[in-house]
Amino acid sequence: MTELQPLHHIQNTESNLLAQRLQYVQALLLDWDGVFNDGIKSVHQYSGFSETDAMGLNMLRYGLWKRNQEMPFFYIISGEDNPTAWQFVQREHFTGLYIKIKDKRKAVEEIAQRHNIEHQYIACIYDDINDLSMASICGLRFLVGRESNPLFVQYAIKNGFCDYVTKHSGDKNAIREICELMLGGLNLYDVVITERMLMHETYIRYFTERNSIKPMLYQ
Repeated sequence: MTELQPLHHIQNTESNLLAQRLQYVQALLLDWDGVFNDGIKSVHQYSGFSETDAMGLNMLRYGLWKRNQEMPFFYIISGEDNPTAWQFVQREHFTGLYIKIKDKRKAVEEIAQRHNIEHQYIACIYDDINDLSMASICGLRFLVGRESNPLFVQYAIKNGFCDYVTKHSGDKNAIREICELMLGGLNLYDVVITERMLMHETYIRYFTERNSIKPMLYQ
């Protein structure tokens, strides 16, 4: 397997170890605010998402499906009630959405138990302090970088709560950066993109299975 090459990011876990951990990912958990977007809200506006990130997540999901021969579990875990997040989860046929979760560790534990997955096989993408309880028990942790909180990044690194810090922020497609990194680490990038481009029968089988999933909403 090709070893991950260093990118312009902060990598807190050795490249070959990071690549090894990627091989066993069975579930991906994502925060919403600050991960899919810049986290800004107002009375009349909900935080949204980018199609660039949506495509990256679908390609990653396909890659993991090919790698493990079964559908990976994808969840969004948010401390708030985000209607757009629920629309996204339904459109993309994620496994589920957790809303109004103040202690995200409990959601991780519930997901692990529901699907009989060990914590070390769960990856998460997060951006802030309220996500640390989730990051502390997941096996692979991606922190969305921001120039405004260098001390928080240092804290997460020092305490072993992240394996990789993105160059890009949530509003600059940090998710896509992570998806490309993960697919590269799985050594599946070229084949996944090519099969999607050609609408290969394998991709169609994955997409049909993906679209049969009925997302669940949890509080």
